[in-house]
This record gives sequence, C-alpha cells and structure tokens, in this order.
Amino acid sequence: MSLRWLSAAVAALAAGAIVLLLALDVGRWETTLTRGDVRFKTAPTRPDLWQANEILPFHVAKRLLSIDDDIAYRQTLRSFWLARPHANKWAVTNVDQLRSEATVALANFIRTSRYPQRRSQAASCGSCSMPRSRSAAR
Repeated sequence: MSLRWLSAAVAALAAGAIVLLLALDVGRWETTLTRGDVRFKTAPTRPDLWQANEILPFHVAKRLLSIDDDIAYRQTLRSFWLARPHANKWAVTNVDQLRSEATVALANFIRTSRYPQRRSQAASCGSCSMPRSRSAAR
C-alpha cells in the first residue's frame, strides 16, 4: 500500500511541476507580446520582437494560447513597416523587394486569418498605403 501512495505522490509531483512550468511559459508569452509591441515602436528592425524563451518543449504554451495568428499579424505589420510604404523607391535601395515581401505576407495573412477584424485591418493596410509600381498599374 505504501508503494502505491509513493508512486501516486511522485506522479502528482511530476504533474504539478509540468503545470507550474506551463504557467511560467504562459506568463512568458504574455510578457513577450507586450514587450515586443513596445520594442517595435523603438526598434522595429529587431528580428526577435515576439519570440519567447519557453521552458517546455514543442511550444506547448504557444499552442495552448493559440497565439500563432496574433504573432503572424504582428510579423505581417512589421514587414509592411519595413517596406516603407511612403518612401521614395529611388532613394531607398532594395525597397521593391521589401514591398513585394510585405505584399505577399499581407495577402497570406488575409487569406489564412480566422479573425475578420484583423483580416480587414491587414487588407486596408495593404491596399491604401502600399504604392503600386508603374509596371503593376499598366
């Protein structure tokens, strides 16, 4: 009988440790999204704005929170910002490539997002602010 209690106690302790680590990862994601949004305003070129250091493997907390769409939205807006939609394409090198990548990212997000409000925001972001090239207008 004491062996059963001991094994049950060990199993409960292991489950408690996993739940504790999961709670820590969830908190890290909340902090990461908030800090990433603030950092985007000051240093938008940083590639690691919305990447949390998770403890548990297989991105358990990220999947549990279902924040892939939120991160994709933020990355899409970041790529749009990096494309400098109002910059003179002759004064900035490589702007055509950045604009093409931003347009593709916006289109992919609009096509795959589950949230109509975010799709609408992304659609208006791309259609109103991204200037078309002369070859695309013809």
